[in-house]
Order: sequence, then structure tokens, then C-alpha cells
Amino acid sequence: MSSKSAKNIQITANDVSLDIVLGYPAKSVMADIKRLVENHLKTIEGIGNITVNVGSRIVAHKTQQGVTLLPNVKNIIAVASGKGGVGKSTLTVHLAYAAIEAGLRVLLVDMDKQGSLSLSFPAGEDAEPGLLASRLYDAAAPQEGPEYITDRLAIIRADNALLSIDKAENEVIRRPGPALRQFAGDFDLCLLDTPPLLGVRLMASLAAADYVVTPVSVGLYELAGVADLLQTIHIVRTQGFNPRLRHIGILPVKTNNRSTEEREGLASLRAQYGAAILPEVLPERAPVRKAIALRRPVWVATRGDGHLKAAQEWRAACASILGRMGK
Repeated sequence: MSSKSAKNIQITANDVSLDIVLGYPAKSVMADIKRLVENHLKTIEGIGNITVNVGSRIVAHKTQQGVTLLPNVKNIIAVASGKGGVGKSTLTVHLAYAAIEAGLRVLLVDMDKQGSLSLSFPAGEDAEPGLLASRLYDAAAPQEGPEYITDRLAIIRADNALLSIDKAENEVIRRPGPALRQFAGDFDLCLLDTPPLLGVRLMASLAAADYVVTPVSVGLYELAGVADLLQTIHIVRTQGFNPRLRHIGILPVKTNNRSTEEREGLASLRAQYGAAILPEVLPERAPVRKAIALRRPVWVATRGDGHLKAAQEWRAACASILGRMGK
């Protein structure tokens, strides 16, 4: 939260009132922010009545030239990594839950043939079949809409035909962006779970996105994948696919503070990429795996100190990522 978030400051005698307007989803932490501001103001000598109102306003971020943004589409975030198994889908799932809790309407897109994101949100018995991800690459605009899971959450599921996309010509890279803008008109946020391998589908996801966030574990192979992914982001920006793509940052995940090698790897990552590394770190914790197996966010039904710690870490990471939209 910056000083720019403070609006409509009014001082009458010793009484103070102000609005805190956040540029990101924050419903789950608004009470904490309100309390922090009030407590800080109470330290001022002679202060009278204090009134603090906290809310959020999501600002649309313009992206590719030639693509008309629909009025209800605010942001598209791609979750991308240069290697599989780093928790990319787990992060996408938690970002979705955090945004929904903040009152946003969320569209999920599973570009990864493994379909981990799709498995996290199974179709209901009465669910109408929706648009599949491979259809986003068709030359003609898809006529189907996404599959609704709830009134605030919908998904475009992965399908087998995605495998053939990486063999297609580069011209298909530009197709998912306009298709998503067309079919995401009823959503505030779109989250893309990208494939772990570099190729056409990853580039297409980055070309469609306003932002990209990179979860990475600190093993030797994973660190090598970071450089490859950042090079791909550079190509997407400089080769005309999406010059306005913003990199939210690199999020260290599945870390083990007891491992000397991993502590050194994390230090090396920070030394190499500096400010691109997000301050939040998500250690490997059993409650996260259990939460995914139960198809719910880790901050639901917390039990024990370890579970509570995991919940706090994941809430903070999601708030940090969503909070960087518009910056």
C-alpha cells in the first residue's frame, strides 16, 4: 500500500477521516489494513475521532494493439515457469480463490495438457460443456463460451488437441489473445496456467497476457529454466507479439530452509535477478499438498501451527501478486 492509496482526507478540528483505495483485490485483508491505519493515527497527540474506509478499485490495463478491451475485462495474468513441477497450477488455483474472495469474477484457462488446473475444478453433474483451450487457436473466433463452475468462476479446460499446437506455425501465437478478450467479457480477472515447456503455447499465453508471474523452485534445473523463460518473455515483448507485457516477478516456491544448498540457491537467485525476485517465499509444506487434494485453498479449515503458517504465507503471496497489477 502506498501513499497514493489515501483519498478524500478530511480534518475537522481534531477529527480525521480518509478513504484507502487499493488497486488490487484485498477483501481478505481490508480489516487488517483498516486496523493498522487507525492504530497509526492514534499515535498522533491530540487526535480525536478516526474514520477509515478501505476499498479496492481494479484498473484496466491496456495490452496488445488492435485488441479491443471489453469493459468488464480488467487483467489477464499468465502463470509461467521454464520447468514443470514447481507448483505453477497450485499458484494459479490459489490466485483464483484469493480473487474470488475479494469479490472478483474469475476466468481460468488451462493451457497445460497435463490438465492439473482442470482437475482442481471438476465439472458438476449438470455442467454444460464449455470451450476447450485448443479452440482458442482456431482462425475463426470460437462460438462456445467457457464452462461455469459457479456464478463467479468459469474455466476453459485443457484438451488433447493442445499437443498439436506446438507444431503449428507461429501465426497462431496471436490468436488466443483476441479470443479470450471476446469470451472474458463477464470476468474481472483471467488466469492462464501455461505449459511448462517453451514453445508456441507458452508464447501464445504470454502474447495474450497483461502480466506474467514466475514461480520457481531453487534446484539446479529449475534455475536454468528461469533464464530460458525470461528470454522467451523478452522475445514476446521485442518481436511485436506483446510489447506491453509486464513481468510481476519471480516467486520462490517449494523451498527448504534446512537445506544449505537451497539457501545458497535462493541467495544466488536474488543476487542474479535482484528486484525481479518477489519478497515472499513459499516453503514446501504438507498442508498445501493436502489442500490441493481436497480442492480448496490452504487457508481454509486450518489446523495447527504449520497449517496456519502455510495459510499466512500463501495469502501474503497471492495478495502481493494481485497487488502488483496496475503498477
